[in-house]
Amino acid sequence: MNKHLDPKSLEPFRVTTGPLPASSKLYSAAPGFPDVLVPYREISVHPSAKEPPIRVYDTTGPYTDPAVAIDVHAGLPKVRAPWIAARNDSAPYTGRNVKPEDNGHVTGDKLVTQFPHVPTPLRALPGKRLTQYQYAKAGIITAEMAYVAHRENLCREAMAEGAEARRADGEDYGAEIPAFITPEFVRSEIARGRAIIPANINHPELEPVIIGRNFLVKINANIGNSAVTSSVEEEVEKLVWSIRWGADTVMDL
Repeated sequence: MNKHLDPKSLEPFRVTTGPLPASSKLYSAAPGFPDVLVPYREISVHPSAKEPPIRVYDTTGPYTDPAVAIDVHAGLPKVRAPWIAARNDSAPYTGRNVKPEDNGHVTGDKLVTQFPHVPTPLRALPGKRLTQYQYAKAGIITAEMAYVAHRENLCREAMAEGAEARRADGEDYGAEIPAFITPEFVRSEIARGRAIIPANINHPELEPVIIGRNFLVKINANIGNSAVTSSVEEEVEKLVWSIRWGADTVMDL
């Protein structure tokens, strides 16, 4: 991670992929949404423990799925594309051309090679607003809401088993966390302005996550690019290690 890589030597460049130690990546369909598959990590324990595998929340995206071929220059699978299309409230449009200032006015060999596939951006149809907040206010439960509800519930039953006494002794500080998270609870919390699902329609590759006081704590990572030198591939590698170590959201400031 500390060795600088020459961008000219990165053909093809491979970021870190593969399952975490003693772990496998599995998927579970959200109740009522058979096409909404939520990932989780199953950790094998030593046979001497005589215990079943442990299932935990997984933030690693497709990078730990051996069935997915990762190509930095091709992009990630667009898991949300069919959900967005099914809502029939957006349309593609032709984006503007890249301007010199978009790349810091750099020229020549300092320019990053353009990706071979340039996605066609989407925008709202006239009179439509495409945020999860607007859907929630309209009483609509989206696939993203079902996704995060199921994601919040994974392993919740096992964690709660035998924890009644600990919960009774704790201080909730005004939180209103139900024993089971439903898509309707997610919708209600978003509509009340108490939670958000960051899910821009032009990022169909993202796995939805909910941030709010009545949900699981989320970890934000800042991968911060180098002021001296950096490359697209190195930034992706930092992103990959951030999510492998448990970051739910990642920013690059």
